[in-house]
Amino acid sequence: MTYRLDYLQITNLYEYEAALKEIESLMMADPDTPEGEKLDVMVTLIEAYEAKHFPIEQRLNQRVRDKNRLLTTHEHNKRIHSK
Repeated sequence: MTYRLDYLQITNLYEYEAALKEIESLMMADPDTPEGEKLDVMVTLIEAYEAKHFPIEQRLNQRVRDKNRLLTTHEHNKRIHSK
């Protein structure tokens, strides 16, 4: 089973923000699942958009913020599921 993506590329800031939110919900997906495959595709789309629209310094700062946010979300999910 594969997902049908609503878009093949991210073309604006609204789609970019929506894609970032979407990958948050996919972070716990196992790699060999439809959700894991979708996560891989979404990350590739996000990286392509960032490379085109954000200067390298801004991308690095954004990646640090995104990584911290995802790690926090991941830790929160682990605590919830371990109870």
